[in-house]
Amino acid sequence: MKTQILHLEEHDDLISTRDKLGWRQTGRILLVWPKSGRILRRQYDLIMLQRHTNQHGAQLALVTGDLLVRFNARLLGIPVFA
Repeated sequence: MKTQILHLEEHDDLISTRDKLGWRQTGRILLVWPKSGRILRRQYDLIMLQRHTNQHGAQLALVTGDLLVRFNARLLGIPVFA
């Protein structure tokens, strides 16, 4: 199965990220956080993204260096990579 890679921007929020997920073309999605900026850091944001992808039958994984996002993702069982 192919993986679609979506790069987030510093200005992205939950709504814009969900819109990007709506354009997905595969069953696996890898969200890549920007190197600077602090976006989608709340656990609530990740819960909503996880629910959105689950509803559409997709798997979600994250690439981020943000320690808070990594912590929250691990609590929710979302695969996360540095």
